[in-house]
Amino acid sequence: MNLDMNGPDNLIEDYITGGQKDARIVSVSADIPNARLKSLVYQTKSFKISIQIDEDGNKTLTDEIID
Repeated sequence: MNLDMNGPDNLIEDYITGGQKDARIVSVSADIPNARLKSLVYQTKSFKISIQIDEDGNKTLTDEIID
């Protein structure tokens, strides 16, 4: 769905490491009829990453440090 976790444009690659306790995908929004990912939120104990993907496939990442 237009987000290849192994691809060169993987926006969260720098944030994903093995063995992170409580790391999870918190939410996903998708345009099912068009098989298009619209947003994804990934969170660990320390930070939250949000990716928004527009209709043209442009990806915007925001990150937030969690205290």
